[in-house]
Amino acid sequence: MTLACLTACDDRSPDTDSKAVPDPPASIFSDEMHLRDGPGPILAVPRWAGMTSSGTLLVGDRSDRDIKLYSASTGERLGTLGRSGEGPGEFRVLASGFAVGETVFGFDMSSATLHGFFPDGKRKVFRFFLEPGAPRPMQVWELDGSHLLVVGSPIGTNGSGLVRILDWDGEEKAVFMDMSDFFEGTPALFQFTQVVADGHDGCVFAGLSRDNRISAFSINGYLIGQREIDIGEPWVPLPVRLEENGGEARTADGGWVHDGDPYLAKIVALPGCRALVQVGRYDAAGTDRLEGGHFLLFEVTADRELVQVAHVAKTGALMGRDAQNRPLHLAYGQSTEEYVMTIGLF
Repeated sequence: MTLACLTACDDRSPDTDSKAVPDPPASIFSDEMHLRDGPGPILAVPRWAGMTSSGTLLVGDRSDRDIKLYSASTGERLGTLGRSGEGPGEFRVLASGFAVGETVFGFDMSSATLHGFFPDGKRKVFRFFLEPGAPRPMQVWELDGSHLLVVGSPIGTNGSGLVRILDWDGEEKAVFMDMSDFFEGTPALFQFTQVVADGHDGCVFAGLSRDNRISAFSINGYLIGQREIDIGEPWVPLPVRLEENGGEARTADGGWVHDGDPYLAKIVALPGCRALVQVGRYDAAGTDRLEGGHFLLFEVTADRELVQVAHVAKTGALMGRDAQNRPLHLAYGQSTEEYVMTIGLF
């Protein structure tokens, strides 16, 4: 996989300014911040969030195909980046995004392009060029400001790594999570399974949405550890469900074999080789991450063992990290058109 700059190219790299993480306070989440859209189009389908180094909150709206900006102190809407379309700074499927310093990036899954919005108003467009059979990028996240974490689709690939780490020049630094290690069985397994991953502080955490395991990797792609996610209730992975149903995703009564089952919804990597994980519940009528579920904290110990250290049930969804690399959590307010953001203080 290679990465090429297509428009407005120069020698600038994103500003990698960062802030220290404070000691954990007694409470788990910050006070609520209500997002206020004002007279503009309201936040419709939030999919991810981030924050610039100066504290501007970003929320990716998959419905409007833009990035909405809010004041982290008041929740007031500050503006919008991007729009629906196929040109520079435009998105057809806004799948992921992030900030590096004051530069904001959004990834368009349909065109495999990463769009950068610089503070001076200039833009860059990066396109991912794939080898034949390589996993198509589904999401792109930043990794410690200096690398890109590219999460691929299991559909139509040749068995190569589902997770790749690139530098900003497009050079591939690591490839891991091979298809052969994680996917065996019927085509339905590929159809209903996505790769979920995030990285920070030189650690990458990854898993499959329909599996009950999480893995930790080094930035070089070496497996540190893997363990089952314990949510305190039964979790039957999709491969087992399919095997029990003769390899078919549909049940005899026309339903889905995995309807109502837990699924790995989101991973947010944190400082100190830790990760906060959200496990939701699949609903064939429409799955909404903001309905909440199980939130679990994992960490890699000094002995390089992956352990689960905390578990709480909560409404809302994990969305990303703030400027101090703490987890951002979004929930509904008084209605499904009102949103409340909190920050995990640990």
